[in-house]
Amino acid sequence: MEALDHMQPVASHSPTQTQPLHPSKNVPRQRKRSNRATPSWIKRRDELQSLRQQTQEMETRVAFLEMNRENVTVDTLQNRQRVKTMAMVEKKRHYAAQDENEQLKRKLRRVMSLKTAFQTVLSDTELQEAAVLLNEESLQIEMRTRHFNFGVFDVLERRMDNRFFEMEESFRLMQQPMATTDTNTIETNFVGAVEFVRLQLLPFPNDAVSTAMWAMITAGGFPDGEDSIVHRRSENVLAVNSHVTVRLESGSNIDIATSTVIKKFETAKGFAVLTEAISNWTGEDPHSGAWRHITQEGGCFAMCDYSSPGICQSRAMLRLDIDSQNGNYQQLACSSTIQEIVIPSFRELVDSRHQFVENAMFDFIRTKGAM
Repeated sequence: MEALDHMQPVASHSPTQTQPLHPSKNVPRQRKRSNRATPSWIKRRDELQSLRQQTQEMETRVAFLEMNRENVTVDTLQNRQRVKTMAMVEKKRHYAAQDENEQLKRKLRRVMSLKTAFQTVLSDTELQEAAVLLNEESLQIEMRTRHFNFGVFDVLERRMDNRFFEMEESFRLMQQPMATTDTNTIETNFVGAVEFVRLQLLPFPNDAVSTAMWAMITAGGFPDGEDSIVHRRSENVLAVNSHVTVRLESGSNIDIATSTVIKKFETAKGFAVLTEAISNWTGEDPHSGAWRHITQEGGCFAMCDYSSPGICQSRAMLRLDIDSQNGNYQQLACSSTIQEIVIPSFRELVDSRHQFVENAMFDFIRTKGAM
């Protein structure tokens, strides 16, 4: 036994019987190997490789961006050139359109000038033809049959519409205060024409006076008496045929046959009436015998409220034009018949009719107020 005990330690050192170490005994040696430092040259190599890779990526990105920028620059230049070309084309078109518009404007002005001249000639021709038909006998027939020659009134209404500016001019002049409250009549003589302007203040409101005046016109209440007939062409347009006889101081008579168109206007500035008429004057002179003249009369009657309450201001303008079929106004205007008979008789008619209208309006307003 002692011999065996002595032999066991030897057996334990035998190479054939060497036992593997326990895994737990290898841990310290493994830890020692893992903690061994990486050589610096390996780190620098890895860093260089990483930098080379990043450099390549950045160079690729830069090349891509430069390529895109070149494409965008080319497209931008092409677009700019295209826009510039289109702008030049549109500019040329604009200048061409301006030139064409100027040519059209000049052409339009020439056409309008020719149209105005043609209308004037046509209107004068129509009036001359109407004047031939307008005589005392035909007018008496129309009055007896209640028949109107509407062609004459169509011409007169067209001529009246061309005088629309006179109404605005009247209201503009009436804005100036009157120097006196009395009636002021102004007479102006032209070559072949005479114009009467009457300014007046009426002691009634504008609405009452305008209503009374239009009611009197519509009813045909003229001083010409039974020799006036009225035809309503529309709500605000009347056609009037009248015949009046004027007795001269010499004892002879003048017969005046007149066709008149009367049109009413109601504006924010006031009340206005435009008239256009053609008259046939016939008479007999003891020395020269029978004579005949055609005249054209244009009237503008405007009324508006005055600065003082309950008062209205009126402006009446009436113009007498001597119609000359041969165009020699100077010779016709200086004739003794015109200067000594027609113009004085017309002046007398204007005064008498103004007085008649004024009295009739006062009576109408007072009667209406009493009711």
